[in-house]
Amino acid sequence: MSQNLIARVIAVVLLGVFFGAYMNHDYQKWRRSGRDQFLAHEAQRFDRMISPVRPFGVVATGAVIGVGFLVGLYELVVFGLSAVLKSTAPPQQTQADNRGIPFR
Repeated sequence: MSQNLIARVIAVVLLGVFFGAYMNHDYQKWRRSGRDQFLAHEAQRFDRMISPVRPFGVVATGAVIGVGFLVGLYELVVFGLSAVLKSTAPPQQTQADNRGIPFR
């Protein structure tokens, strides 16, 4: 299996675990705070984020920037994992006199 593919799979799993941990932390926080505080927070969020009318261009631009950030973060993690996997791979053995011909 390619080291780059392994790095991509590890990156997806790692980012998924981090996102799951963040979601669990958020759920635990709101469970401790209680229903009334959660509903008050969501009402404030609705008034601040959802109520105002925004043009489609603004929403689309924000989505492109957000997705670009997440994909950039993913590629950065893959790059780092690829470098680590490449450094831990055993060295490739080469023939002493192959002259660029792979098999003879």
